[in-house]
Amino acid sequence: MTVSIRGKEKKAPVSRCSFGQDFINEASLVLVFAADPEAAYHEYGSRGRYLYCIQDTTIAATFTILKATDMGYSTSWIGHFDELRLRANIGAMDYNPVAIILVGKAGEKPEPKTRKNLKSLALFVD
Repeated sequence: MTVSIRGKEKKAPVSRCSFGQDFINEASLVLVFAADPEAAYHEYGSRGRYLYCIQDTTIAATFTILKATDMGYSTSWIGHFDELRLRANIGAMDYNPVAIILVGKAGEKPEPKTRKNLKSLALFVD
């Protein structure tokens, strides 16, 4: 499930759930991606409840970021938030918030981050 949030009065509670990350209020669009563990459980059992629903939710968030970037927008992934407070604020008590994605036009152009070497992240088997 994805919740789309616009307007200062709607974004402020999300920001308060996010441990002082007030820049959330500056985004044009705030998207909360939340997993539905019970629906996944009914389809796939415990693996669905604890793994597949999280995978599906992060895939949806990632593809949203890619599409927004393709359209010329900037994005930010927020993963540090009070899950119970966020659930209550978005009216989704049966869902598990996984990520808050901010979408908008960047106010600055940060320097590119140094990336880890692929060999440090992957095991290559010949």
